Amino acid sequence: MVSRARPAAAANRQSVGRCQSGPLSRICRRARPLEHGSCALPAGDDGCGKRSGCRGHRPEAGLAAGQVGGFEQYLRLSHGSGPGADPVRLADIGAGGSLFEKPYRRHDPRHATSAGEGGAAKRPNDEHSEKREPKSSRDAGETIRLKEFPGGYLAFAGANSAASLSSRPIRIVLCDEIDKYKEAIGNDGDPIDQAFQRTRTFWNAKKVLASTATVKGLSAVSSWYERSDWRRFLVPCHACGEFQFMEWERVTWPEGKPEEAEYTCSHCEAVWDQRHVRLAIRHGHWEAEAEFSGIAGFHLNALYSPWVSMAQLAREWEAAKDKPAKEQAFVNLQLGLEYELAKEAVTTPQQLFDRREDYGADRLPPGVLLITAGVDVQGDRLEVQFVGWGSGDEAWVLDHVKIFGDPLSGTTWTELDRLLDRDFPHPSGKVLSVEACAIDSGYLSQKVYDYCRAAQAMMKARYAIKGVAGSGRPIWKESRAKIKGGGRLYLVGVDAAKMDCLYSRATGGTPAGAS
Repeated sequence: MVSRARPAAAANRQSVGRCQSGPLSRICRRARPLEHGSCALPAGDDGCGKRSGCRGHRPEAGLAAGQVGGFEQYLRLSHGSGPGADPVRLADIGAGGSLFEKPYRRHDPRHATSAGEGGAAKRPNDEHSEKREPKSSRDAGETIRLKEFPGGYLAFAGANSAASLSSRPIRIVLCDEIDKYKEAIGNDGDPIDQAFQRTRTFWNAKKVLASTATVKGLSAVSSWYERSDWRRFLVPCHACGEFQFMEWERVTWPEGKPEEAEYTCSHCEAVWDQRHVRLAIRHGHWEAEAEFSGIAGFHLNALYSPWVSMAQLAREWEAAKDKPAKEQAFVNLQLGLEYELAKEAVTTPQQLFDRREDYGADRLPPGVLLITAGVDVQGDRLEVQFVGWGSGDEAWVLDHVKIFGDPLSGTTWTELDRLLDRDFPHPSGKVLSVEACAIDSGYLSQKVYDYCRAAQAMMKARYAIKGVAGSGRPIWKESRAKIKGGGRLYLVGVDAAKMDCLYSRATGGTPAGAS
């Protein structure tokens, strides 16, 4: 996650009188501040005042687990305060224009509440409380996407909306969940570049990129982190005093007993329980593994989270193991790492050759239990693929047919109807037919809607579909969009489908019907 370590002086004050001898005395002496480019950033300072070589106007990349904190951490980083900071301190430090960019323009009002109102109430002896007076929702400077305060404002934008990223001078840019951003917004280019462009007029601009990583080779935040100085939060062992980054691989427990999970020191093999983990984190510090070259990168996993225990993580891993979609969720959300899709797909050419089977539309494999079809609409044809399905999601491509003709012509769709009504003789002596058909509505959408509506009126299971990207989406869901003529559209979560279905089958064992 993205955060600042406490300055050395503060760390030493916290530990005075507690560690007089033994390994922990070495821990206190080794604590040091997080470097601020070429200078040490004092507690509570907003910047070092240097116009070059200072991290104050350099990008910062945060590779984060999902349970280490989010929005509040970005705000702490934006003004250099420690744990327990008030998010509305953006007003106190005169932050000027600040921009919080999310993947989608559809705004989550919880962020506006926490930023503009959550810490707005006056507190005793708070000299800045007048800057946080709650505003009426009718005030011009108080909207769901803009929170104004004396000396600046906090704007909320979407990475899918070029308009929300333009026309504002911004000093602090906070880009959240960048792995979910589109590569470009129409003809306007990369949304991160657009947000960064808004900071050009500020010498002390700060840019923060944070996200949970997704798939290896496709993760935007991992790409930024690779270009950074690789800062990780090192914690000391209570037995030997050696500092280390807590790795999930060093957490062990008896099979079936996640409540007994424990961590093993990478230096002396001493065993840590949850109390030792919490103590070690209190005395940890950030340390860069590479030379600073303009980008400060930070990485944390859920072992550092105050809200999650090793036992909880062990329980989640037991539930996710050997289930690709759940494994990816655990690796991304709890470990803050990329998920390697092909880590188990080590099929050799010979193994692939040995899996061959002799079958076709007129010679169905015995394992086929039902048949579905998929249709793709092209400018001069319809392409139809028939797939047979068996136990355990085993699948066979039975046939692939191209219907050449103008998709705007009714005769082309009549030919499709005839093709989908065909029968398939089964080795058991029975005859199978197409149980359901999905037609991609990305091209000539209304024509697809009209065809499917007419087919459904005749009790034929033919569905207009549209693929939607993004993690966490259901594989199959009816759209709420109103379709002209009363048709229905079904949304397919392509990322979940690829992970849960295609990848799990690609890495599975030998099919039942293979010889």
